[in-house]
Formats: sequence, C-alpha cells, structure tokens
Amino acid sequence: MPVRTVSRKIDTVLTNEILAKLKCVPARYNSANTPEKCMEGTRVDVIKDVVTRLSAPPNSAKQVVMLSGCAGSGKSTVAKSVAAILAEEKGTLAASFFFSRDYTQRKEITHLPTTLAMQLADYDAAFRARLINLLESDHTGLLDAEPHLQFQKMVVGILEKLPRSSKPWIICLDALDECGKDRGQIFLRWLSDSITRIPDHVRFFLTGRPDVPSYLKLDTLVSLTHGVVLDEIDIKLVSKDIHHYIKQSLNGANWTTRHQWKIQDRHVEELTNRARGLFVFAATAVRRVERWPATIPTLAGHTNQVHSVAFSPDGKHIVSGAYDSTVRIWDAETGAALGGPLEGHTGGVTSVGFSPDGKHIVSGSCDHTVRIWDTETQAALGRPLEGHTDMVYSVAFSPDGKHIVSGAYDSTVRIWDAESGATFQRPLEGHTNGVTSVGFSPNGNYIVSGSYDQTVRIWDAKTGAVLGRPLEGHTDRVLSVAFSPDSTHIVSGSGDHTVRVWDAKTQTAHGGPLEGHVHSVYSVAFSPDGKHIVSGSNDRTVQIRVWDADGGASLEKPLKGHTRGVYSVAFSPNGKHIVSGSYDSTVRIWDAESGVALSEPFEGHTDEVTSVAFSPDGKHVVSGSFDQTVRIWDTETGAALGGQLEGHTDVVNSVAFSPDGKYIVSGSDDHTVRLWNVNTGAPVGEPLEGHTGAVYCIAFSQDGRHIVSGSHDHTLRIWDAKTGAALGGPLAGHTEAVNSVAFSPDDKHIVSGSNDHTVRVWDAETRAPSSVPLEGHTSGVRSVAFSPDGKHIMSGSCDRTIHVWDVLSVLNQSSVLPHARAPNGHNLLNVGPLSSPHSVFA
Repeated sequence: MPVRTVSRKIDTVLTNEILAKLKCVPARYNSANTPEKCMEGTRVDVIKDVVTRLSAPPNSAKQVVMLSGCAGSGKSTVAKSVAAILAEEKGTLAASFFFSRDYTQRKEITHLPTTLAMQLADYDAAFRARLINLLESDHTGLLDAEPHLQFQKMVVGILEKLPRSSKPWIICLDALDECGKDRGQIFLRWLSDSITRIPDHVRFFLTGRPDVPSYLKLDTLVSLTHGVVLDEIDIKLVSKDIHHYIKQSLNGANWTTRHQWKIQDRHVEELTNRARGLFVFAATAVRRVERWPATIPTLAGHTNQVHSVAFSPDGKHIVSGAYDSTVRIWDAETGAALGGPLEGHTGGVTSVGFSPDGKHIVSGSCDHTVRIWDTETQAALGRPLEGHTDMVYSVAFSPDGKHIVSGAYDSTVRIWDAESGATFQRPLEGHTNGVTSVGFSPNGNYIVSGSYDQTVRIWDAKTGAVLGRPLEGHTDRVLSVAFSPDSTHIVSGSGDHTVRVWDAKTQTAHGGPLEGHVHSVYSVAFSPDGKHIVSGSNDRTVQIRVWDADGGASLEKPLKGHTRGVYSVAFSPNGKHIVSGSYDSTVRIWDAESGVALSEPFEGHTDEVTSVAFSPDGKHVVSGSFDQTVRIWDTETGAALGGQLEGHTDVVNSVAFSPDGKYIVSGSDDHTVRLWNVNTGAPVGEPLEGHTGAVYCIAFSQDGRHIVSGSHDHTLRIWDAKTGAALGGPLAGHTEAVNSVAFSPDDKHIVSGSNDHTVRVWDAETRAPSSVPLEGHTSGVRSVAFSPDGKHIMSGSCDRTIHVWDVLSVLNQSSVLPHARAPNGHNLLNVGPLSSPHSVFA
C-alpha cells in the first residue's frame, strides 16, 4: 500500500478519535423519537413561507426565523417538515437539535454546543478541519468547559473564520421552551451576544411557545428576527388543514378494511370544530378512534326501534325487546337469531331481563302488561300479568327468581309471583310521576325505584312499605364526594353543575349550591386545612375553581388553562398547591390561594391523564394515562423525572405514592398492579398478577406495608408492598366491578364500593367481611372513604346520593335494614342521603 494512502488512513483514524471525544446527543431532525412531519397537503403555506425566508439571498434575509405557537398548535411537526425539505431537497440544513422534555439528554442545553459542532463538521469539510485543529490544541479545556464557552469557541469562533458561502447554512432548533427551566432564554442570550460575529449566510430557524419570542425583545436579535406566529394564522386555513388531516387519517385502507365503514363527513366536521385550531386535539382524536375495535355484525331482525337488551347470566345469549312488539333471543358469540320472534305483546316492548338461572325471560310493554317466557322453548308462560294502567317501563327478577318487580308510567311499582303470575300485593304507591327504573337488592329484601319526580325510593320487598322519605338533594346525579379534614363537612359534585357543602352533623346544606360550572362536576376535594375546596368539571371552559368552604364564594377567577375536561384533582400535603390531570393529556399545578398556574403544563403523556397524586413531601407528582404509562414530575420545575415508566400494556387507571414517598403503585386495564422506584423509575419486581379483570383502584395502607386493589373481576386483593406477594386469595363478595377502595386510618379495615350498589367493610388481617353488605344505594358506588378519625365511612353513588355510615354500628350489626333506627332516634347504620335530618354522630 502506498505510503500516502497509509498516511491518509492514519489521519482519518486520529481525526475520528479526536471528534469522538465530543459529547453529542442524537437530536437531529431525523433521529428516533422526534416528531412526525406534517401530513402531505397540510400546513403548506406556513412551511413554504419559512423555507422561502430561510433560503433568501443574504442581503434580503433576516438571519433568524422564529416560529411560535401555543401548546398543541403543531410547531414541532412544522419544524420537522421544514428541516426535511432543507436537508433532503435543498441541501442547506447544516445542523438541527430537537429539544424534548421526554428525553433526559434532549431536555437540557448542556450538550447543544458540542452536538451542533459535530453536525457542522459533518456538513462542511473546512469547518471540520478547523474544529479538529481547535481540539488538538486545547481539547482538554474545551471538553470540560461551560456550554457557553463551548458555543463561543466550537461554533461561533469557527463560523466567523470561514469564508462567506453563496448557499445558506440553516441551523434548526425546535422547542426551545423544552430546554430546561430557563425555557430557551440562555441560548437566545448566547445568540444575541454572538450574532454580529456569525456570517449572514448562517441562518437560525427556532421554534417555541409564545413566551419564547418575548425574550428576543430584550436584545439585539429583535432587528434580525422574522417572527411567524401560528396562533395568528387565519383559523379557517388551520381548520382546513385539520379537516384534511382527520379525513385522510380515518379513511385510510387499514381503517376501512378493519371496520368495514368509512368516517362520515359530519364526523370529520365535528372533530374539526372541536379541535379549535389545535393539531394535537386532532391527532389525539384520530388515535382514539383508531383504537376502536372492529364491530361484530349487526343483530338484524327487529323491524322497529330496540329499546332494551340484556345478557343471560352465563353470557351465552342476548335478549332484546323492541317497539315492533316482539322479544328476540340471540347467540352472543355469533350474533345469530335463535328461533323466531317471541310474539304476544300488543305494544312496544320497553324492558327485558333473564331470570337468575337463565331459564326464563321477563318483558314489560307499552300494552301495560308483563310477560314471562321460557328461554328454551320460547313459549309464553301463562297469561299476561295485568294490573298496571299505563306503559310498563322497567322489569326485573328477584335474586332467587321467585318474584318479579315492575315499574310503570302509572307512577306505581308492582311485585308479581314469577311462577303463578299473581300480583303479590297491592301496588307500591308514593312516586308522583312515572317510574323509570326498578330493581331488587342483592339479598332480595329491598326494592329500589327511580322516577321522573327526581327522587329515589326504597321499599320493603316483603311488606311493600316505603322505607324513609324520598332521597332528595341534588337535581341530578352526584359524581364526586369528599370529607373535610375535621369530618364536620362534606363536599359533593353533581351532574346538576353545582358543588354542595353539607354539615355532617345536621345533614343540612351548608349554604346554597356553589354555582359557576356549566357542566357536570366530576371531581372535588378539600384542602388539608379545610378552608378551600377544589372542583374539576367537564364544562366547555374546562375550568378548575377554588371556593371558600365557609361562605361558598369563589375566591378567584376559575383556574383556566386546560383545553379539555379535568379528570382528577388533588391538594398538595401543605394545602398550598393543587394538581390537576386532564383529557388534554397534560398535568398542571396551581397556587391554591391565588389560582395562578405555577408553570406551563407538564407535557409528555400522549393521551388523556386519568389520575394524579402528590408525593408526601409535595415535591413530586405522579400521573397515569390512557397512553399506558406512568410519569413522575418535579413540581417546582415541571420537568419529567427520567423517562416514562413503561410496563403496563393498557390504560393506567389509578396511581398513588407510598407514605414514605419512595415508591409508586399503579393499577391498569391490563389486569396488573405495578410498583415503581421513585428515584430510578424502574419497576420493583414483576407485575402483581392475580386479578382477571381491569384494576380500577389502588391504595397503600397507612404504614406502607400493604397495598389493596379493586378490580372489574368483582374482587379485592391485598399485596405485600415489599415482596409483591398476594396475601391470601381474593376478597370475594361483590357481584360487580369494584370502583373504589381505602384503608381505615388504623389499617385494621378496608372499605370498598362496587357497581353492585353496595359498600363492604373487610378485616384487613383476616381478609374476611367485617359486616353484612351495606345496602341503600340504588346504583353503582363510585367512591368510598373513611373519615380521618375512622368513625365514619362515606360513599358516593351514581344514584345521585351520598351515604354516611357509622363504623361502630356497621361492625356490630349482622343484619340490619337501611335507615334502621337506634332507640335515640338516630340512624344506626346508614344515615342516608345528606338531605336527611338525622345526625351522623349519635
């Protein structure tokens, strides 16, 4: 081999060794985990404008082009598209760096100078030669120098010595607002100090949120910068692009083949309007729609509207009732009709249901009658059950299958003997308007009914007597409840758009309803000092409001910032801050006194945030999301601590910190519970497996030794928080999904609420039930909690009521009726809805 060739190879090896000492980050525009480009046909005008300005001759071009826009406006996708055109079509992209809070190396400015220097060396041979000479003469000092000095020497110092080029050199820096807590100010100061030394053929394309351009006004960059503001582009043009994006995404081959139908123009229009100019909304909507499973064939056979359907107890069959006056039975797996229609009613069928053993079907009709059918032969059993004087709207079997209850528009409830068809006793009268819904309690002792008169009533199934007064209070369903720290007040949020505060002792409303929300209130909580209440709503403005718990007056303007519904809120341990998680995929922290957002939204999740919680010291927040991940955030800087915690394979429904703040527990639709180390973000051990359905709720014991989880599989499980081992078998007793769980303050008991309408109390050590099921709710129980002194349990339900239970009475009763009375006249077990006059504290 010639000596000259050997010499060149040696030089190349030595050169590569020198450059390899530079600490560079994979942050180019085409690196992994950078944003997607804009869909073809969208953002055409803004991309063209930016490319044109960056490519203009030196004497007519600004040296800096700054693209700004609010969160979700699509800045990074535009930056990716511009960078791709400059690199792949024009050959003028000299270097690029895409900042991101999601990746440790790309969320700081530390390695920006060395990364730019390496990319510029790859782009131009003359720059490369000067960089190598610089590193050979002073490599030790530069490699360990401050980033500002590295930028001055490795980038600016070399650029100013190079001859002017006839072709532009473009340096693209995306998302300056994500490069550390200074949000781009440091780099812009570097650039301001150096811009006069950098040749004018070197251009900078920068992107960031609206606050980033404001930093330019303080320095010499302002005269050299052209600003492009996405938020100021005509909303009609943006909406046109969003419309195109949604339509193209959802009418693709994969979508139409899998789902056998095309998205309709009206659907595209609706999503476009809801996006309000935000591409992130459109992208999220597309992802959610694409996750819809393919549907089974339509069960065709009825010739008029289907009003009621029900599964058989074994899940193998479906029964349906329709306004064509018929009942039909279907194979649940294949969708095939089993036999012909069950005919006999002379009016539309409004309600159907299977008997507990699946052998019979009951139906109610507009013809004022109830009918019973044999599931196997499909024959009507006996004559129609007659007695109601108006349409029958709801029917149900008792748990033992011996009786049927029906509710009708004649404002009455009736009980029937399922074998003979005889009316069991006189009509149950008390409602003042049509009865829309009826059902038996699981033990068969009680019947509950709901009515257009806006009340719920409870009846004795044996005597037909009404138990207590109508359950009144809110004018719509109750969605969320919480105790004050001193147990003297309760707060509730409702579908009637209001928050109510109740005096727990007198069970009277504490002042009037707290108004201001214009949609259902989904989440409420007291601050630790009991002086404030936070409420989250799904109203159009999607606001969080802070209230004065004493007077009910709004302290400040609503806390505005989220762009979609607020799913979860919580106070910090010291009561000074509020954290909120939203459908807009972000987490926000607010000052509880002033209502001011303490930072930009914490961004990183790619789908709805379902659950948020503060660490015990208030320094961190944990969040769970539909994107199947858990994230930990620094409450002061808003930075994500490490990457996302990955491991779950489905939606994360619930998250919580351990009492010592060292661990996080999460529950997911993937049927598992996972433990995570807060410091490392690593999973602790294997997933805790045992549930056979989605895990909806989790909680640590007060001493941090145990975890309890509740699941769609109807059970609770207790786990050793240290080993991850299940402590015994499942806690079985509920007959529907478990929605909420909590430990008592002394860790001796666990309370659970379920879709089976009951609350249950368990012995945490023996895992056995501590009492009979607590009955009284007439719909699913969504939330349960112990009072801080452990003397009471509160439950909130979809039946629009809140119930308070005396723990001592609960543990001492083996069988008790709802609203059972002690000798002193106070409620012994269930003190009922909060509009009741009876005292919680007997």
